Amino acid sequence: MFGYKDHEKNSTTQGVGLADFLALSLLLSAEGAGAGWQDESSHAGGFKAGDALWRAYEALLILLELEVTAAELAKWTIGDWTKFVDWLESFGDLDRRRCMQMAFEANYRKSFLHAVSTGQKQKKAMDALPEKAQAKTLQAVFCIDEREESIRRYFEELIPGAETFGAAGFFGIDMCFKDAVHGAVTPLCPPVISPKHLVIEKSAVAEKVGASRAERFIFEHSRSLTGGAWISQLTGIGAALPLVSQVLAPKNKATGSNGAAVTDLEFEYTGRTSEEGLRIGYTVDEMADRVEAILRGIGLVDAFAKVVMLVGHGSKSLNNPHESAHDCGACGGNRGSKNSRVFARMANHPGVRQALKTRGVLIPESTWFVGAYHDTCSDELDLFDVHLAPDAIRSELQNFGPLLRNVRAHNAAERCRRFSVGNSQSTEHAYNHVLKRAHDLRQPRPEYGHATNAALVVGRRNLTAGLFLDRRAFLLSYDPTRDSGGVILGKLLQAVIPVCAGINLEYFFSFMDNERYGCGTKLPHNIAGLLGVMNGAQSDLRAGLPLQMIEVHEPMRLLVAIETTPAVMDQLMRENRALNRYVSNGWIQLTVVDGDSGEIFRWSDSGWLSEIKGGGKIPQVVSSRDYTVGQQNFLAPVLVNGGV
Repeated sequence: MFGYKDHEKNSTTQGVGLADFLALSLLLSAEGAGAGWQDESSHAGGFKAGDALWRAYEALLILLELEVTAAELAKWTIGDWTKFVDWLESFGDLDRRRCMQMAFEANYRKSFLHAVSTGQKQKKAMDALPEKAQAKTLQAVFCIDEREESIRRYFEELIPGAETFGAAGFFGIDMCFKDAVHGAVTPLCPPVISPKHLVIEKSAVAEKVGASRAERFIFEHSRSLTGGAWISQLTGIGAALPLVSQVLAPKNKATGSNGAAVTDLEFEYTGRTSEEGLRIGYTVDEMADRVEAILRGIGLVDAFAKVVMLVGHGSKSLNNPHESAHDCGACGGNRGSKNSRVFARMANHPGVRQALKTRGVLIPESTWFVGAYHDTCSDELDLFDVHLAPDAIRSELQNFGPLLRNVRAHNAAERCRRFSVGNSQSTEHAYNHVLKRAHDLRQPRPEYGHATNAALVVGRRNLTAGLFLDRRAFLLSYDPTRDSGGVILGKLLQAVIPVCAGINLEYFFSFMDNERYGCGTKLPHNIAGLLGVMNGAQSDLRAGLPLQMIEVHEPMRLLVAIETTPAVMDQLMRENRALNRYVSNGWIQLTVVDGDSGEIFRWSDSGWLSEIKGGGKIPQVVSSRDYTVGQQNFLAPVLVNGGV
């Protein structure tokens, strides 16, 4: 608490001196504590006498803030005091907490939107310098997931000529997928979509077919009522040695687990239907529809680089019942590796290329799409179907190899600053550390998942390119100059708002009351029938997120910044009742950004309010690495000059 001396120093600039402070204190003590606040029947609130001094102190702070002088206060009657006390009491505990939450959100909102508004202008000025001019060498389309914000930043920071985009992580492929090992049919799209197509993965190497069948047999029967018991008896002894090795030396296990298996895909429709009633594959026109929708949605219809990567994401860790909560929400809580791979195969299909050409999407023959997978827990980065690429592309990918390894190491180092190990060590040491965490049976925090998520930006990359956003923002690419009526935007928001807001609210409530809305600490959890977790041997199923996933989170409603106009946004809200409910019921904070002027408007019950006028500057740093070394807490947005 401030003493009188500090209070005098801090308040004289507001025209309130020490004499007023002392006079108000004495008057409140004599009039307030001695009169209205000791008479429970004199006001609506009914304060207890023991609260009198505390209430007097609260009133003192409010009166000082309102700049009420001692002379004015001396004229108050008992009736005036009673009204004042009633007014204070009407602003109860719940109102105060709501007010503090709104202020907490507003503080981040102002800082974030200021960076979005002014950062693009500074970035344009930097890019206009002759030494910054360079041809596009690599384009990568990532999921909008906020954990991909940092690796996108490092792609553009460390790979000369790299450009990144953000799209929903299922990449428009509304499919079920049957994998070669387990033979399980899994829907890989948002839960609101009912897939009608099936893509089948097959072992490409003949000698692996038998192994796949054996693995599938074990997988299916180990989950039956009696099969699990005898399979565990038969395989238990053989599994004991690797298990001990994993506990004692998880890094050794991790070192030998890289790489994407070589398999083939049946993704083109030939008239066949599966046992589940799903059409096996897509027609050429159906494939072209999906590829076009994604490319137009992110604004990539020309100026293609030689290599375009589709980077799905997921998370793999050991002894983690909540692993699927770290996977891709747009893929229904599954990994996005299959979707990125299927999209790349479709985009490379000659028939699809020809169909896209007639629709105005001209993909050069020299451009090749590559499916990739980023493990957000271990930071491993795998490429698919490289053997199918032309020799020139394989050579390009080989050249990118060291750069991609550098990117993942820097990303791992940035993540390590949240862990107890810190990020002051080398980037390679950091990469080895996160790899070890992913394969450590004892690790309750293999990764923090969506913890720290706070914002969603829908717009062109130049709104956020070069900005350090601390892995807090979902980033969805959208070009309003190619969508004057907002048709594309409406479809994008229909898919991403439920996913992003759902993730945000899950973390929000799990943090606010982890025992009631979350599931408490992981330590006593046991898996119950592959349905969920329970505490120990007897308890109800625990819903929500565990303590270890939310302990570094800051609970705030999702801040949504969309590059469009208030008029277009109003129209979309009238057309989409679900979107309107998210906004009007206060589940998200909605703002729109003028991409040219930088002015930002915020939606309110009374209409659109001007939030940021544009202009000003934000701090600049040499590199993301320099900015984050030795830092563990949240960092404010800054502009990264580029280069490490």
